[in-house]
Amino acid sequence: MKRVDSDQIQPMLLELLKKFKSFADQEDFKFMLCGGSLLGAVRHKGFIPWDDDIDLHISKETYEKLIERIKINPYIDDEKRYKLLAPAKFPNIYPFLKLVDTHTVLYERHISRKYAIGLYLDIFCLSYLPEDTTEYEKLFNQQQKYKKFNEIFVSGNFTLLKYKLLYPALYAAKGILAIVGKNNEYWGNKILELDTCKESSFIGNIQWPSSIRDRFPKKWFEDTVSLTFEDTEFDAPVCYKEVLERLYGDYMKLPPKDQQVRHNFELYEIE
Repeated sequence: MKRVDSDQIQPMLLELLKKFKSFADQEDFKFMLCGGSLLGAVRHKGFIPWDDDIDLHISKETYEKLIERIKINPYIDDEKRYKLLAPAKFPNIYPFLKLVDTHTVLYERHISRKYAIGLYLDIFCLSYLPEDTTEYEKLFNQQQKYKKFNEIFVSGNFTLLKYKLLYPALYAAKGILAIVGKNNEYWGNKILELDTCKESSFIGNIQWPSSIRDRFPKKWFEDTVSLTFEDTEFDAPVCYKEVLERLYGDYMKLPPKDQQVRHNFELYEIE
């Protein structure tokens, strides 16, 4: 395998995003930029300079459609290079969809290498969320608890001493929970089971929320606008300014230098 230089990751991600767009056009569904990718489109007309991932939103209807498609054929291209991974099913340790480039291998920091997949896009479902703020906060806190248990099971490949020192305790916790059949897929599915709200005027990402602020009025997403991301136009929620302000506050202001950091994963091309 050949190590990919960090300055080549964004072009490879953009190509992956374009492949997904072609697939979406072919299958007649929509997706929207979200999170750091939406922020990058608005503030930088593309990638945030130090960013090394892409975040997308899809509707609940599209999410269910893609889950069913994966059961028949997970690949989005005839060459079988670009593959959709179902949530919380090995090797995808996360409770949300991913599109991966199977000609690459990516090792994430602090995650055991047995869970390595290729370079990926994160695809989050916009689920209905409780109208009542207190009920939503309970739901969010439950998700955070399950997320912590999931992190225990996938831990490994530590690069920092403090995590290496903690690993014996984490390993013991894995063993105790595994005895009763609670592995990382169990906790991932517990997160997926939180998505029970059938109708609401609020929607958001309960699979892997960036913060408790990841809850928005549904009307903000009822239409889309086109935004430039690098050399291509992609859809964004019509109220993207309100979304970004909810998530980041003064979103046009750059964060401090110490917060301008990459994920620091290792990426390799399969030769």
